[in-house]
Amino acid sequence: DGTLAASAAMKITHSVALAKITAPRRTSVAVDRDDALKALVKCLSHRIVIVEGPAGSAKTGFLAESHRRLSANAKRWRCAWLSVDESDDRWRLARHVAAALKTIWNAIDLDELEELYREGERFFTIALSNYLLSTTVSEGADYVLFVDDLHHAKPDAVAEFLNVVAEYFPENVHVVASGNYELWDNLDLRFRDSVSA
Repeated sequence: DGTLAASAAMKITHSVALAKITAPRRTSVAVDRDDALKALVKCLSHRIVIVEGPAGSAKTGFLAESHRRLSANAKRWRCAWLSVDESDDRWRLARHVAAALKTIWNAIDLDELEELYREGERFFTIALSNYLLSTTVSEGADYVLFVDDLHHAKPDAVAEFLNVVAEYFPENVHVVASGNYELWDNLDLRFRDSVSA
């Protein structure tokens, strides 16, 4: 039943809009991007992959199609989706990332993470990364968080998010972020080797 699924999803997402953590549906005007998808999969040896391009270059469509195709092989890939907008400051982006990851790992406690964030961002980051480390080690899959339009978030939120992923996320948890050409500038030089652009 679609109503039950929607209400369950709303419980999962806490106070996050369902549209933010749901990949767009496939349109009737789909472009064949098999070569680009193969290139993306090769890049997933890195924690962060940045898909750059100007507005209107179909980055969202590519990410959504990649999400669908990788999700079809659930034994190998587990995928989550997050759409970013101009309202996403450091706290909102952190909360939305946790809600998106909760679609893969239902046991993530968003209320507990929110309390930890209020005590200090590092408490939130360490708790989330410890959870990811403890749950991904034994599962034998790779996990991909697709983050669409990351450049729309506040600049300090973008920088914090990318550097947290590079420093704290396990090697089998990847972020594929789309945005404009400035995304790369938000990553600390120490972590440039964690990124494929």
